Amino acid sequence: MNTSSFLSPPEATKYLLLSSLAKCARTPGTIFVASLMGGAYLSLGGLLSLTVAGGSAAALPAGIVSLLAGITFPVGLSMIIFSGTDLLTGNMLYGTVPFCDLQDRSGTETQHAVSNLVKILGVSFVGNLIGSAAMALSVGAFCGVAENATLAGWVMTLAKKKCALPFATAFVRGIGANWLVCLAVYMSMCSRTAGGKILSLWIPISTFVALGFEHSVANMFTIPLGMYLLAATPHALGMLDLFGNLLPVILGNFVGASIFVAAAQWYLSFGSRRGILEGMNKH
Repeated sequence: MNTSSFLSPPEATKYLLLSSLAKCARTPGTIFVASLMGGAYLSLGGLLSLTVAGGSAAALPAGIVSLLAGITFPVGLSMIIFSGTDLLTGNMLYGTVPFCDLQDRSGTETQHAVSNLVKILGVSFVGNLIGSAAMALSVGAFCGVAENATLAGWVMTLAKKKCALPFATAFVRGIGANWLVCLAVYMSMCSRTAGGKILSLWIPISTFVALGFEHSVANMFTIPLGMYLLAATPHALGMLDLFGNLLPVILGNFVGASIFVAAAQWYLSFGSRRGILEGMNKH
């Protein structure tokens, strides 16, 4: 038995499988509440990142501003990991890992895995969207964002840029974002200590934000906040703008999670072997 503070990749992948099955077994109500809270926590990290970057943009080079935005954003995901709440993007990983272990791809196990995937993604999408949008409206109306011209200008510009991205650009940036986010989740599972988990999260998350990749749940906060601030201007954004961004970003996020982390880490850990869970149960 491994008693070190670090799990090997095969050990971490087994732990990921067990965590995925537990996540998928929850009731829709539990997933929904966890997703409401997850959306709110990520929004708090997003607000911190926007506040720091927006307040620094006029005085610092663009690269430093991007770095500051990156190193502050992971606060939200740290709260999510330690509170056991949910993100759509993380659930793309948890929902697809069980497929890697299926032995009978045409049987009831596959049907059950598909049902769980639809449940966990559908419910977490709704919960994250409501939680994030509610935070955006609350922050916009009551936390002085509109009165802070520098911060408001930064948010409005960022929201407009996100909504103007071509479909292919948003899709590819979505792949990059959730590849790194789910890698962060996986890396945090490799550590048994709280400090190790936080550091493991911080490195990939900071990287994706600094590189300007697209994260669907982060955009569920940033774009609605921009919509609120732009509502009385000639450049107002609407629901079509919001979902025009979310659609390609969500698709890209799913590819990043399912192919580049779930399938890739499974193959690196176990090759083409299946039935890992069955073997674990025998022991």
